[in-house]
Amino acid sequence: MCTAPSANTACLALTRIAAGKRADQDDYAGQMFEDLQSSVRPPCVDERVSFMANHDLILRKQHPYKVSSPETHGHFGETILRIEAFSAACIPFGWMLKSNVEGDEESGIKGKADALRLAYKHEREPQLSFETGWVQDKTNQLIMLDSFFGALKPEESLCFFYAKKTPLSENAGRVIIGAARVKGVGNHTEYAYDGPGQLQGVLWERCVRHSLRPDGADGFLMPYYDVQAAAAADTGIDVEKCIAFAPDDQFESFSYGAEHLGHDGAIASLLSCAAAIRACSQVIETDVSGALAWIDREIARLWTARGIHPGLGSALTAFGLEHGTLLAHEIVRVGSNDGEVFDAFSFIDAFAASPKSFPQAETYGFGSTYRQKWTGLARPRRQLLDLVARCSLSVEQATRAYQPSQRAFSQETSDAEILKNPYLLFERDEGAADPIKFGTVDRGIFPPGAVREIAPLAPGIGMSDGIDRRRVRGLVTDLLERAVQTEGHTLLPRSWIVRRALEATLDPRCAVDEDVLDMAASYLVETLEAAKTSEGENALKLRRYGVARTERSTPFPINGD
Repeated sequence: MCTAPSANTACLALTRIAAGKRADQDDYAGQMFEDLQSSVRPPCVDERVSFMANHDLILRKQHPYKVSSPETHGHFGETILRIEAFSAACIPFGWMLKSNVEGDEESGIKGKADALRLAYKHEREPQLSFETGWVQDKTNQLIMLDSFFGALKPEESLCFFYAKKTPLSENAGRVIIGAARVKGVGNHTEYAYDGPGQLQGVLWERCVRHSLRPDGADGFLMPYYDVQAAAAADTGIDVEKCIAFAPDDQFESFSYGAEHLGHDGAIASLLSCAAAIRACSQVIETDVSGALAWIDREIARLWTARGIHPGLGSALTAFGLEHGTLLAHEIVRVGSNDGEVFDAFSFIDAFAASPKSFPQAETYGFGSTYRQKWTGLARPRRQLLDLVARCSLSVEQATRAYQPSQRAFSQETSDAEILKNPYLLFERDEGAADPIKFGTVDRGIFPPGAVREIAPLAPGIGMSDGIDRRRVRGLVTDLLERAVQTEGHTLLPRSWIVRRALEATLDPRCAVDEDVLDMAASYLVETLEAAKTSEGENALKLRRYGVARTERSTPFPINGD
């Protein structure tokens, strides 16, 4: 239990905690969960707060529709869920939401079931007397849950623990609490039944066992408790620097309770943790060497596992293949070797020339005509497809990037312009519902040395160092975009931009300083413009805000001016 449950209001961001919190819980402050009767356990136990408990916990679960819909769910009985020691009872809500599972036929958006060729069937879903957005049929539930948890590889997959809100910051971003390795996944639990009934179901929770222990031998916890105590004693401490925020471009993965996180997302998350851990070591006495060494090893392993083309599935779909994502999984499964960086494009070249070497390709639609299309790609189109595949994009993002007819950018953009400056994929996509993020492009341009040695980007696309003017402009644009979205500032002083650029969790670092800004000044003016703060300090703003101001018939205030 918390040391002061009534004072902890951050947890109220979760609906089930807000509904179940009681005034008398301060009477049990600081007590161990196993010493408490189930009737007085805090509601946060249902939200995986016990993931570091060194003992099993027994929870009693009732179907949420049992009382409200007795005609269809009244026969569901109280069901025992055992949460294992050092595990989290994970629920992949995004995989149980019908709109995500089935997609939208009218808009042509595929759901998970169709995109992954799962045996889920809409016809199995029961006709209920009320509307529900959740999968209800037991068979359909197991198909989705088995698919989600089946992707986890014990001893290989990592797990990140995060919070929606903490007392440390008002920032709306997800906060990473710690990371570890997946040790195993528990079995499903079917509901108990009080009597006969047509509908059956399973609990959505499954225990994911992890390697995190108090000694930090295989994983780490962020030292937020100690940071909070230090900040209470010294109000001058910059707590924000000590927080590991989940990457902005991975918000969806750090939502829906439990979700898959790709290699790029894991790398960016670990980089965020490393930067925050170093900041923590400046304000509290703690040995961070073990955590940083663990992060360094895992990042190196993830870069290798990531390969050269983490966005291969989306790129193949943008290329025209209906089942590009499934084909990409099969290509990686067959072609990659543990411990070696895998070049998927070379693998495709090989079976395009010799189809019998990979007959599975035709199963996923890569037939003779697609082989002809692949081998006949003009060099610039091949380079663009390669660039798209090096970035971990969604199918929709990859399609906008690769197909000129689908490129709804803020201004007309040719293939040649993108190849000349790949960061245009970020800079000109701001109007999309799911805009391409700066970090996504940056990881595609700056993979580790092993990737660059095996498959370097073509001359003119690749960059020789971290302060290439294209990258500088992209980063500054990103910093200004974030300032607008999270702080309401339409401009930032140059001194702030320099500081934030140096603090950005990029690898390699983009060491922007005043000299670099001056050096790139003529290039920056294409998307940015100079401004002044109210105190007269030199600043920068996004050009579109300057244009918007001059085009209005009457003056209007812009925050920061």
